[in-house]
Amino acid sequence: MADYIQPLAVETTLGVLGVPPQDRPAVSRSALSGAASRKETRSEFATALKHLPHWTGQPAYDIEEHVVRPSLLRLLAKLDVDGDQLTAEDLHAAFLLLLGACLMVADVVSGALWHVVSDRVAYEKVRAQTTDGELSVPAVDELLRFTASGRDMLLRFATEPLSIAGQAVETGDAVLLDTAAGNRDVSVFDAPSELRPDRALNRHLAFGRGSYNCLGAALARTHLAIAVGTLISRCGGLRLAPGADTAAWPDGWNGASPTRLEVNLG
Repeated sequence: MADYIQPLAVETTLGVLGVPPQDRPAVSRSALSGAASRKETRSEFATALKHLPHWTGQPAYDIEEHVVRPSLLRLLAKLDVDGDQLTAEDLHAAFLLLLGACLMVADVVSGALWHVVSDRVAYEKVRAQTTDGELSVPAVDELLRFTASGRDMLLRFATEPLSIAGQAVETGDAVLLDTAAGNRDVSVFDAPSELRPDRALNRHLAFGRGSYNCLGAALARTHLAIAVGTLISRCGGLRLAPGADTAAWPDGWNGASPTRLEVNLG
């Protein structure tokens, strides 16, 4: 996974952010070394990335000089809401957040590949949903639903009294949301424990919902569609190598995917 999924996710994200080509190898090495350390918390993971090149913390006016155009960082630097602009610290935080998020997407892609190649029936169903090296939209959504673990419980506070499954929740009460459980809700999904790449209606929570919907959802979908679709198209007959079903699945917040995946061709 460290040789395929993670570099693909990082390089693509650096391009979207606007990191100059000459700086990308250094930034990529920093990000991938942080991922390889398998830090247990987000704060520790961010610490592992703090030795990124200094240019990521340049003041907003220097973005014009240091970031390629067009790019997301350039747009953020120019953002003006009622006269209020992002500071250099804001831009640096956004950079780290987006870079860390792309590695989480790599985890989801790795987990999706494991599920596909470990189940021959699922593999054939996914391959039927692959065209020109890219997965169909229904296949992408189903792999997101099936794989995205909701590795964190989401903490929210009730803004008004309500009842959830007969449980009274008062204003101000803390509520922990398990999106993984929501993605396997039998009242929403028919046969939720079955991978169905042609599932027509798929209201999964892999990217949240409403105002909390993930801003990087489109890029994450593209990563998944191309990374899995390309492998299936170019390497027909992928299947787990003998004994590979015991692949390492690390613990911790980023332990939702195998660190390696041994496969046979044909």
